[in-house]
Amino acid sequence: MAALQRDENVHAVSPNLTPAAIQATLDVLGSLALGSESVVTRLFRRRCVTLPGIAITIKVTSASTGHAFAVFEEVTSPGAGPALLVHRHQFEIFRFLEGTYEVEVGDKCLTAEPGAVAVVLPGHAHAFRNIGERDARLQYIIMPGASSDEFFRQLSRLLRHGEPDMAALDRLGEQFDTLFVGPPLGH
Repeated sequence: MAALQRDENVHAVSPNLTPAAIQATLDVLGSLALGSESVVTRLFRRRCVTLPGIAITIKVTSASTGHAFAVFEEVTSPGAGPALLVHRHQFEIFRFLEGTYEVEVGDKCLTAEPGAVAVVLPGHAHAFRNIGERDARLQYIIMPGASSDEFFRQLSRLLRHGEPDMAALDRLGEQFDTLFVGPPLGH
């Protein structure tokens, strides 16, 4: 498994992203990590969403940016992570803040430590999991934001009572540009 080191700041899955576009996005994440708060971040209804082994804080809602993007911060329990999934029209930029993650993007498997960044373009299957012994933390931007914060709220309700009906999960994913294509890493 390849490692994303602090000195290898950005791992882009596609050469179509310019360094300037990636840096601008990282600047937004950096300002959020430092605790700055704008009027936008205070406007959403519900800031926290809980999934099994995952606590997501909605930093910037999609609606507050005209659906251009949404920003999230996640605390991931040891061994936890989302299912392998694909977004048809959205891309994500992940910034790893604390702990160690295993990251799978397409056919690449990487180890991400604090300071690493991973960029996932539409159509690429991806997943990650905390491979450390303590909680780990990351931030991510989803672009366009569509209604990704609402997706997490509805997913939380669906998973509240354990394993969901796969048909219900697929319907939810279809509604929010997300195809579930495999189990979480390590399962």
